[in-house]
Amino acid sequence: MKCRNAGILGVLLVICASYFGCLAEVMQQGTSGKRLVDYALAENGATVTASRSTSGHRPETVINGITSSNNWNKGEGWEAEFERQHLKDNWRNWQWETARAEARGGAWIEVGFPEPKRANRIVIHSLDSTTYPASKYGIHSGALRVWTGGRWETVALVKNGKVEYTKANPIRSAAGGKIEFRFPMMSIGKVKFIILRSNDRKIAGKSLSTVTETSTARIVEIEVTGSESVEKVVEKPASDGSEEELKTIMQ
Repeated sequence: MKCRNAGILGVLLVICASYFGCLAEVMQQGTSGKRLVDYALAENGATVTASRSTSGHRPETVINGITSSNNWNKGEGWEAEFERQHLKDNWRNWQWETARAEARGGAWIEVGFPEPKRANRIVIHSLDSTTYPASKYGIHSGALRVWTGGRWETVALVKNGKVEYTKANPIRSAAGGKIEFRFPMMSIGKVKFIILRSNDRKIAGKSLSTVTETSTARIVEIEVTGSESVEKVVEKPASDGSEEELKTIMQ
């Protein structure tokens, strides 16, 4: 009976190891203690472009590895002001008007890699500090898109401050200062984050059917990681001959 139970236990252990091994690749190898490679760093070959930017807040700052918002007033992070027009609630049934209005307004920032990277996690660090809390200066609505298989694919949306995935995904999260997106591993050549509304948006004008709002996109850093980790190089000390002597004794 003991042998039989041991065999069953062994099978269960194999199944569990296989399951959790696959889950770890999808969800992230964060418990391994290894530091993951951030592909969205200038030092790793990443480049960045943006729809526009305000003076003193250039897009290059989102790929320098600084995720803190503490130096925002010193020029850290990217910022862009924009207008967006949307329909009034009582006009939303007019499909042609919806298509026309929804195409108007927004800001985007795009990070590219020297070659496609296998990734399953993207983090957008929006402005969030004691002076500038994300609840007031963060992202209200937007979209995360990735370049994969020769085309753009929308991975997730941010709606009313909540992350909504376009495909089945068990994780749901609030879009605070750290907006984390997790998805099955895929090969990605570029990442584009589109901002449609900020939390401090203001009404700039109204017409019979539409409302025009002004918003400001504020992104401090973008991270893109997969299963690749940074291996710490440990220098081997020069041998003094004692190791070889020990081997001889142990033979």
